[in-house]
Amino acid sequence: MAKEKKYFDLSLRRAPDDAKLNTPEFQAELKDFLRSLRSAGVTASQHIMTMDAVDAGSIPLADFVIVAPVAITAIASVAVAWVKARYGRKVSVTIDGVKVEGASVQEIEQLLKQVSDFLERKDD
Repeated sequence: MAKEKKYFDLSLRRAPDDAKLNTPEFQAELKDFLRSLRSAGVTASQHIMTMDAVDAGSIPLADFVIVAPVAITAIASVAVAWVKARYGRKVSVTIDGVKVEGASVQEIEQLLKQVSDFLERKDD
């Protein structure tokens, strides 16, 4: 029997004065965030909102799926850098229906450590 893939959702929460989601500026930041995760060896994908209309496009969202095994230190480094770039930003993680949010370096590192511990226990 094949092992179930383990994953969690990581969402970037914009600061009040951040550019809007669909602006080229913010989309460039999301692209850089995903590129940084992948460069660090993290298997990640990004959620995309699609439109059901002729000539409608799609918009990459600030929501990512991270597949285990995870390099928590690498993810924390990328997430903390994103949060530090603008006051008011947050990172949230959802795993097994539980959502937790962090805004400070310590909160983000602690929350990702707990995710790692949870995923390891899930193996047992």
